[in-house]
Formats: sequence, structure tokens, C-alpha cells
Amino acid sequence: MPHDMALGGNWYLVKILLSLTLIVMIFVVVANGQNISDKDRLAFNSTNPISIDLDGDGHLVKILPHTYIVRGKKWSRRKHSIIKTEKHWIAFDLQTAHRHKTKNVFRYQYGTEQADYWSYALVLVSDLNKDGRKDLLFYAGDDTTEERVFLLNVPGKFRIYKRRVNDLSK
Repeated sequence: MPHDMALGGNWYLVKILLSLTLIVMIFVVVANGQNISDKDRLAFNSTNPISIDLDGDGHLVKILPHTYIVRGKKWSRRKHSIIKTEKHWIAFDLQTAHRHKTKNVFRYQYGTEQADYWSYALVLVSDLNKDGRKDLLFYAGDDTTEERVFLLNVPGKFRIYKRRVNDLSK
């Protein structure tokens, strides 16, 4: 068999293996964190720390939620005037067992002057990107919509890996 054909055959196998790996990774992401239980859900005004062992070393890390409102003004074309705006945010600080604190490792806009989500959850999921660190799922929902944000645990912060919004009114 010519060398090029053997290499092409191997490349075909590599493509198949990569495709199967991608399918498995997508299944893991979709399967993880799908069941947010009622005990996981918190009101957005809840500022109780969430204790999680992020790296499996037996030491709990505290995730400290806090909310804030950013008020501003913007021009309304429809009303031909300046209107007041409000954006409601929740942010999470991280505090290690040794009291080292990292501010705003993740933040999320959960409302405006017109509507707010009712509850959120922050739960541990498996290692989505296989880097040895457990990752998180942030959930925000009300009776009409829910959003799930998968967060990769990277040093010093959480990076958004995937977002999914579901319309519950249908």
C-alpha cells in the first residue's frame, strides 16, 4: 500500500476519533447540571456564602454573592426624551480557606427596571474541559424563562463556556 494511502487512512481514523470525542464532550456538557433542585435555588437578594470544594483537596472555598444596581440614563427614540435605566447585577467573590479573596470572579445581569429573575443557583458540575478543576453551572430563572451558564474554573476567575436560554412559556 502506498505511503500516502496509509497516512490518509490513519487521518480518517483520527477524524472519526476526534468527532466521537466531541460528541462525548457535548453529551457531558448537556447532561451536567440539568437538574437544578429546589434546595439549590436561592433568591437574588440572598447573600449567604456558598461553600464548594472546587479542586477536590478537601478545603472548602466560599463563594460570596452580592447584588448591586447600576442606574443611568439613555435617550428613548420612541418617547423623544431621556429615560432612567436600571441594571440589576449579581457578582460572586471567591474566598479560599486561607482567607485570600478574589473579587468578581463572575457577574451576571439578572434584571432591569422592568423585570427580574426570581431565583438563581450556583452548583458544581464535573470537569467540563478536563483540566483537573471542577467547573460550575450558574442558573437563573423565573416562571417564563431560565438560563444556564456553564463556567470553566480558570485561575483567578470563571470563564463562560456555554450559555443556554429556555423559554418556559411554550
